[in-house]
Amino acid sequence: APPATSGGDGGHPTPRGDKHVFAHFMVGIVSTYNASSWEYDMSLAKAAGISGFALNIGVDPYNEAQLDLAYAAGEKIGFDLFISFDFNWFTLNDYDKVTALLKRYAGKTAQLLVEGKVFVSTFIGDGFDWDKVAAGVGKELYAVPFYQPKTEYADRKDIKGLFSWAAWPGQLDNQPVRHNMTLDRDNAYMTELLSADKTYMAPVSPWFSTHFGKEVPYSKNWVFYSELLWKTRWDQILAMGDKLNFIEIVTWNDYGESHHIGPYTTAHSDDGSSKWNEGMDHSAMLDMAVPYITAFRAGLKEPVITQDMVVYWYRPHLKSASCDSTDNCGSKPTGWEMLDDSVFVTVLSQNGGTVTVTSGSNPPSTHHVPAGSHAFSVPMGVGKQNFKFQANGGKTREGTSTVDISDQCWNGIYNYNFHSGSV
Repeated sequence: APPATSGGDGGHPTPRGDKHVFAHFMVGIVSTYNASSWEYDMSLAKAAGISGFALNIGVDPYNEAQLDLAYAAGEKIGFDLFISFDFNWFTLNDYDKVTALLKRYAGKTAQLLVEGKVFVSTFIGDGFDWDKVAAGVGKELYAVPFYQPKTEYADRKDIKGLFSWAAWPGQLDNQPVRHNMTLDRDNAYMTELLSADKTYMAPVSPWFSTHFGKEVPYSKNWVFYSELLWKTRWDQILAMGDKLNFIEIVTWNDYGESHHIGPYTTAHSDDGSSKWNEGMDHSAMLDMAVPYITAFRAGLKEPVITQDMVVYWYRPHLKSASCDSTDNCGSKPTGWEMLDDSVFVTVLSQNGGTVTVTSGSNPPSTHHVPAGSHAFSVPMGVGKQNFKFQANGGKTREGTSTVDISDQCWNGIYNYNFHSGSV
């Protein structure tokens, strides 16, 4: 894939490398954002090495007001942006709507350009005619939509590449399976795209759990097998690095599916997911991503570790917790039985060391790790979660998580979201 540059009249003055990491951002839940809200998120993402946001939009009436603020913030922060049209809401005949929005932002300084073309993506929308939109916009487009990995799409002249949404095992038909991510889906895309000299944008995600009941019209209740996915997938991304120039983190702020790595405490609107998100912190996952993002953008195969870090994550209650009578869905999420009652730990260290995890009333569990990035899990114990790291030839760090593990449900509901932290 060719190098990317920021857009507008001259673009950002800072030179950009060939490899870019984007994060999927749900505009539909930030109707109350102001300029400082956008600048805060962008500054946090940029500090982690993220190049820009894929701005997912539906047909909300506040789209233009929020996109105006986003593009102004992107220009101020020096952060790339592109629109990801969500075809759950747009139709294949919405050329006028898509054209009008792209035309409004195509010349903005923060707009991502590749080969001088306006970068654009989608969630589904297979078969949409991007040449027709380009004619209306008056600029060439670099369209990398999420379509299926088919020859008929890879060979289309209006498509410059494809994005995959398959970031979790079992995602294709929303039927959870108990196995780790493989490269099968990536290879299916790359087989089609590389032979056509097109771009593949690969996904990476930490988790997927959703628990909407009949209280909302978009009911869905399942959890994918995601236990060590965040580390597994980043290792896969680095292994594929010489074949990839673009990756997209799914997501920055989709709280409804529990795969956000951005802060929860922003001025977003509540889609009903606060029931399982309030009090659960995902910020350590962004910290853990930094060594991998740095390595990917530098074309390296191993994470760039500049400081020791122990990152942990876990669900807040045991699988045995039972609360059908008070739960908003009335049942545990599909896939719950495939998960382990475990605390998951990844150690990123320069020289290795010894990690001791004390999970609730369980006896301490000690693990010796070499230099580099290494993951393990320990059985959940009810109570406080304590983590201690003794670096080889270095300091000892210790901390206790802010969320205890319980044998009871989370405020009367089944919560298969995760809480994370670091030492």
